[in-house]
Amino acid sequence: MNSGPNSTRERTYEYHLQTYGPNVTFDDFVANFTASAYDPREWVNLFADAGANYFVQSAKQHDGYALFDLPTNISLRTSVIQTPHRNLLQELYDAADKYQPHLHKGAYYSLPEWFHPDYHGFGEWPGGNATNPYTNEKLPYLGYVPLSDYVSEKVLPEMRTLAAMGTDLLWCDIGGPNLTTQFAAEYFNNARKQGRQVSINNRCGIKGDFDTATYSTLQRNRKWERTASLDPFSFGYNRATPEDAYMKPQVIVTRLIEAISMNGNFLLNVGPTAEGMCIIPSIQQHNLRVAGKWIKSHSEAIFNTTFWSMASSDEKDPNIRFTQTADAFYILAMTKPNTTLTIHSPVPYREGDNVTVVGGMNAGAIIPSYLDNGLLSLDIKNDIVEADEFAWVFKITY
Repeated sequence: MNSGPNSTRERTYEYHLQTYGPNVTFDDFVANFTASAYDPREWVNLFADAGANYFVQSAKQHDGYALFDLPTNISLRTSVIQTPHRNLLQELYDAADKYQPHLHKGAYYSLPEWFHPDYHGFGEWPGGNATNPYTNEKLPYLGYVPLSDYVSEKVLPEMRTLAAMGTDLLWCDIGGPNLTTQFAAEYFNNARKQGRQVSINNRCGIKGDFDTATYSTLQRNRKWERTASLDPFSFGYNRATPEDAYMKPQVIVTRLIEAISMNGNFLLNVGPTAEGMCIIPSIQQHNLRVAGKWIKSHSEAIFNTTFWSMASSDEKDPNIRFTQTADAFYILAMTKPNTTLTIHSPVPYREGDNVTVVGGMNAGAIIPSYLDNGLLSLDIKNDIVEADEFAWVFKITY
């Protein structure tokens, strides 16, 4: 359901009551999750078209329904045992390896399960069986396997299972009681033996390799990742969201530039339907592919870069951002530049350096440049501006 200013909680309560009645509960909907049109090849091709270098698939959310196979002494609440009787995560990993091998494979994993009977009593997450909001009756937990210790008998082996599947990035959520120090030692040591690079975020119960910020930004020397959703109200598919509310390609590009210029990455959520028809609605596919076209055209200023000492030009023009490599410095303008673009921050430019256009229809074109009172100024003709969209990138070659 939507949250925030467009919350649909009350409407969802009434809709469910009128449509399904008081005795149809959350777990009853598992049978509707058919994944009948799920095509993992389409998914990974879309991720690649969007310009992504990695993806993070929800492997198990807070509801405890796992999209991968687990031993039957851990859980029967999986997409293999229950509907649709498929290892959906493994299918996606296999498709990535076969069709888009450059994509690093990530898995979102929630340590807590909101209504697992054996999670009851851990901190702020109450756990325990859910209650029917209409009848106030305690509900059974589909696929429940009794455990004597939730952390050692469920969390740890589930994390180990994800690692054994070839997960490059374990993206935990919530934290809570864990044995992540034990898991991490195994995970990193095994990856080293295999010659692989793996990573975990800061929500697994330890500091991890990078920080995460949901719908916000950070600026720090330590790596971080910005997370947001194409849907402004939901991290999933919601038919109540109008098409014109989804994040536009220009905003996708802008959010990416903001993140990388401050030493971050950008993780963007998309939401499939129960049938798994790739990404629904189609406007999400369109917006991703349009943004991906820009990202690919300007990839040298995005990937394998690092941040400059100043994230933006200054308060006068926060829409100017910077990235750099060992042999080049990039100026990224997130709004259409004027005929003369003056950079108010000190940048690594000397008289005589070449400044060229990156990406767009005039890629490689030389931009007249000079110092004016110590500030870099660029003379940008209208044909340069009109040859690109979303953001304009200029390169100083060392």
